[in-house]
Amino acid sequence: MFQIGGMASGLDTSTIIEQLMSFERRPVTTLEKRKAQLSKADSAFQSINTRLSALKSQLTDLTLEKNLKAKKVTTSADTVLTATAGSGSAEGSYRVKVNQLATSTSVGGSSALATPAAGTLKLSELKPSNTTAISTGTFTVGGATLTINSTDTTLDEVVAALNGTGSANISVSGATGLGASAASLTADGQIRLDVALKTDVAVGSGSDTSNFLTIAGLKSPTSSGDLRTGARMNVTQVTQTLNSAGANGANLATAITGDGSGDGVFKINGVEITYNVGTSAMNDVLNQINSSSAGVVASYNSIEDKIVLTNKTTGNAAIGLEDVTGNFLAATNLLGASQTTGQNASITVDGISGNLESATNEFKGVVPGLTFTAKKVETADWTTITVSSDTDATVNTVKSFISEFNATIDAIDAARGKGQPLQGDGALGNIMSKLYRLVYEPIDGLSGTPNTLSSLGIGTTSTDRKHLSLDETKFKAALADNPDRVAEIFNKDASAATPTGIAGRLKTYLNDIGGTEGVFATRKNSAARQTKYIDAQITSYEGRLEQRRRILVGQFAAMEKAVGMMKSQQSALTSQLSALQN
Repeated sequence: MFQIGGMASGLDTSTIIEQLMSFERRPVTTLEKRKAQLSKADSAFQSINTRLSALKSQLTDLTLEKNLKAKKVTTSADTVLTATAGSGSAEGSYRVKVNQLATSTSVGGSSALATPAAGTLKLSELKPSNTTAISTGTFTVGGATLTINSTDTTLDEVVAALNGTGSANISVSGATGLGASAASLTADGQIRLDVALKTDVAVGSGSDTSNFLTIAGLKSPTSSGDLRTGARMNVTQVTQTLNSAGANGANLATAITGDGSGDGVFKINGVEITYNVGTSAMNDVLNQINSSSAGVVASYNSIEDKIVLTNKTTGNAAIGLEDVTGNFLAATNLLGASQTTGQNASITVDGISGNLESATNEFKGVVPGLTFTAKKVETADWTTITVSSDTDATVNTVKSFISEFNATIDAIDAARGKGQPLQGDGALGNIMSKLYRLVYEPIDGLSGTPNTLSSLGIGTTSTDRKHLSLDETKFKAALADNPDRVAEIFNKDASAATPTGIAGRLKTYLNDIGGTEGVFATRKNSAARQTKYIDAQITSYEGRLEQRRRILVGQFAAMEKAVGMMKSQQSALTSQLSALQN
């Protein structure tokens, strides 16, 4: 509300109003402070729940046999065989030989997918794996420069030129140094160079203007003895549409078909793979196979121009193949192709007759609690696996629990300290007392000793009554004497509804107080209700204060008006008296 105070009376009415309102606003200020204190206390209380959650996570480790009765494994040749031991592994030594490793079944097309390049094809008509067209220009072999015209030059003419014979569509300047019959065209449509005693002949030059040698694979050929063989010059076009409008864009010897709409379906290991001859490329189909649940890896081998399927799992299971609609598997020469069946891994364990096989390189259950993993075939020498107790690992697990327990106690103690938002909080005091009680109480159902943590060397000391500590000598002695009893003290009936082991009963208690009906949820809900009530009170007060402000503004405005009128009357009377005197 716009106002200019004190123009008639000379009083700073705005300041007076603000001071009066500040006085009347004290209940709101008190409520706001109460709300802030409530929020701070709830935040501090919930932070203890976070601390208890960390303790609960640590307690899980103390319910697991593998941590309480930890075993360590050593191997005389970890490049040949490794092993892992569970808590139930018997201590001792085992001798093993690895006879063979597991492999996966694979199947490749029975023949190349595309029709091999014929020597009579012009270079522009070839479809190599590199989809870049062969360019007109020159290329260099040895001391010769060959000039081609991709539109007119044939593959046979290039081979003849490499052997020193030019033609109307290709010219040769100089000698290649390869010999008169060094170059030939294979049945698979590859240029082959016999470079016996000619290994110093350079193939290609920085001054070449044609990309022929690169596309023909002669710059990076496959080698066998004195033969250097380039790439297939007519192969599957894996990025092109399979058979759009019957154009056989994939360049297969047998065009891929589908139904009347071009849709096709085939199965690998019983999983359906779909395609459309007008919109799918070979790469699209291979990617779909790899992302499916068929359990195989599909790849295209550009050197042999074949699709290869390999089981993701090892072992001697065959790959199931079936064309459902269309002929994809038949056209890619996979259907009916001979499969290279995978083999099971095989080991020999000293003392067990016969060889043991596994579809993977892992062998479980051969020795109770032990898992062998074969890495390398070694039949000449035994690999020795030794299993022993890993006392240090068990001690470290217990130390981690003690550290987490003490940190929790410290957090609760600090939160209840003098001057803190939760000073003397009874609920936190009860939680701390309960934690101590659950730690110290004997284990129900365990007769004799040890049956408490203190009997294992875990507890407070005369110099520190607040924190747990570990007597390692006493604990290790208990482990050596009876590891099963030590484990039971922590994890007895761990999977039961009411566990009796220390870790289980602590965890159950923490689940209860941290659950939807526990003290932390109850306190949070209570804080939320109180905050909502305070907010409602503040809103109500603010409404009344705003009304009070308007009243005060009106009253002071009326006063200013009255003072103004009185001053006006005084001025008129003064003028009249002055006139009478004159």
